Amino acid sequence: MDKKVYFDTVSFRAIGSALQTRDLPEDIKQRMLISPLTIFEIWSQLTITTADTILRQLKAASNWTMPRTGLLPWPDDSLFMLWHNTAPAPDDFTKKMERGFSLCLNSISPDDLRDAAGGLKDAMDSAKSQIATSFENLVKACRTKPMSDDEVLDAWFRGVAKRAKGDPSTKSAVAIASALDAYFKFEKRKLRVALSNADYNYQKHRNDAFDAEQLIYLFDPSLVFLTCDTGFNKLLNNSKEKSTQSGQIRVIAQEDLDSAAKVESLLRGLTL
Repeated sequence: MDKKVYFDTVSFRAIGSALQTRDLPEDIKQRMLISPLTIFEIWSQLTITTADTILRQLKAASNWTMPRTGLLPWPDDSLFMLWHNTAPAPDDFTKKMERGFSLCLNSISPDDLRDAAGGLKDAMDSAKSQIATSFENLVKACRTKPMSDDEVLDAWFRGVAKRAKGDPSTKSAVAIASALDAYFKFEKRKLRVALSNADYNYQKHRNDAFDAEQLIYLFDPSLVFLTCDTGFNKLLNNSKEKSTQSGQIRVIAQEDLDSAAKVESLLRGLTL
């Protein structure tokens, strides 16, 4: 099966550095996909002091992806497609993402984007804080009344159903958890870690929520997630937590993406 690859923020930026002056061959470019979560994260980083470097890395995307055709849907839309076997009704999200990405690709200076990026960063920080607070409430509820594995599965499943605009009575929780195996196991491990640590800092770990969202796309067996985050290793190597989708997750050191030759060789190998 021919594979397609999408990227976390660190790997995306590293490849952008390596390929600022070189194009990948067209057959590889056509198999590179862009996660909107990654683009949102990078865009929000344009407010920091290294904004010039980040913008150059972002603009390099046209050297190694198809920016206007390779955008993945928002995770909620992917859940809708998994649940209903069809795409959701069109909305303005994809068009807004395309316009925003096009603006980045055509911008000369981060100053052109700073106001929009600042607003996006504030929105992302707020969203992450809300997710962290919801998770904190779940952990507190579990500490008050411990949940069995079946109850954890059911609570997670109903959350997925709500996001997918689906009727829980029409699907099997076990089947959905199997289709989203990496996502489900990552979320379960996060809950277990929090329950075992009385001093767990929910806001400090709020980025975990966005890390987990990247795993939703793996219900499509043709997709590979390239990441520099070693936090995913337990899904790959721990016998108790190893995901059935571990073969779709590739964790790599950032230095292995520091040259055009390394990047081309790696990406070609991942798409075979």
